[in-house]
Amino acid sequence: MIQSIFVYGIMIGISVICSYLYAYKYKGYTYAMPMLLNPLIALIIITYVFFCAVRYDVGVDYPSYFDAFTSAYRFSNADFIPSFEPLFCWLTWFLAKIGIPFQIYFGIIAFIQISLVISAFKHYPKLLPYVLLVLYICGYFIDFQNILRQNIIVILFLFVSLRCRDVKFWKYLCIIFLCSFIHRSSFVMLPCYFLLKWNNPIRVSRWILIAILCVCAFFGVKFNNVEALWNNPLFISMLEGADYSYYLNDDKMYMGMGNSIGLGFLLKVFIDAMVVFYLPRLTKNSNINGFNALFRIFYIGLCIKYMFPTSMLISRPLLYFTIFGLVIYPSFIYCMLSNVRNTYSINRAAGYIFIIGYTFLFITSAFINPDGNAYEYHFYWEYDRLLASNFINDNILHLPLGNVTST
Repeated sequence: MIQSIFVYGIMIGISVICSYLYAYKYKGYTYAMPMLLNPLIALIIITYVFFCAVRYDVGVDYPSYFDAFTSAYRFSNADFIPSFEPLFCWLTWFLAKIGIPFQIYFGIIAFIQISLVISAFKHYPKLLPYVLLVLYICGYFIDFQNILRQNIIVILFLFVSLRCRDVKFWKYLCIIFLCSFIHRSSFVMLPCYFLLKWNNPIRVSRWILIAILCVCAFFGVKFNNVEALWNNPLFISMLEGADYSYYLNDDKMYMGMGNSIGLGFLLKVFIDAMVVFYLPRLTKNSNINGFNALFRIFYIGLCIKYMFPTSMLISRPLLYFTIFGLVIYPSFIYCMLSNVRNTYSINRAAGYIFIIGYTFLFITSAFINPDGNAYEYHFYWEYDRLLASNFINDNILHLPLGNVTST
């Protein structure tokens, strides 16, 4: 636990402090150098990439990616991983064959992810500190380290939504097609295109939106809604087409990070209802292009997620919707704490409630749950013996694993 506190404390501290200093210095839309080359932004990226690269067995998907990478050394072509899409499979095989250590392999993936997140908010520097804070305390970065391939596409979708809102439909289709060679779930982006273009003001009462959210949460807790989908042949066909056939085994349909639907779940519902309550204020004060459209997509994903609170199966395609929490939540915190000169105390309190509430949820997940949780952090050099016993056999003794000797 102490090690996890140390690692995540450094990541959060450097990210928030450096992004705040960057936002304070670069308030306009022009910069002396490309954003990612700015020393403050570079330090954020380096820190994130380093800790993502040197981790070991952090996240439920880590063993499968590690095993695929270390096994690639034995194969003469990139067809050895049938569960990976062609482009990602080829990249894995190529990096292994040229002798890249597995730490750099995971570092490259982390670099792509965090660079896309930061670049997406290039034109909103004041929002960046809150974006990176939400990235950590709301657990998005853990998703990035677990669902590697899909989250590359999900974050690219976030980037396109914020930076390329006027993209033509045929270009958007080309993006989806190319992304499908990394993860087939990219086709979920297709209906989102029309939602992105629907930027009309939200005229539904906030009280109705809150009521709908609470009803979805109630039905999600009280009823087994996954079973209804499980008996639908069309739904099963969609799973197979979107590369989610792994979850067709019934015992894998309830692997959600939030298997507990107790007080923590109620706290999340309360905080999200509070965010919806302040929607008119957010809409008025946000300078994000297409904010109404992004909120619609996020709200739809949130309601569906609450209908299936313990299902990893449902949460996977919803990543394309809930990723906009990186837009809505930071906008909420900024609006409550910084944006309005004469902010009332109750509004400031709402901002602090959000930060404290999600920080509490993050702490209970990362530091209090027992060993084996997806948050529990370990360095790769702690596991040199485990590496040797579990992944290295007589045929692959000379894998390009880097320096994994004890220190």
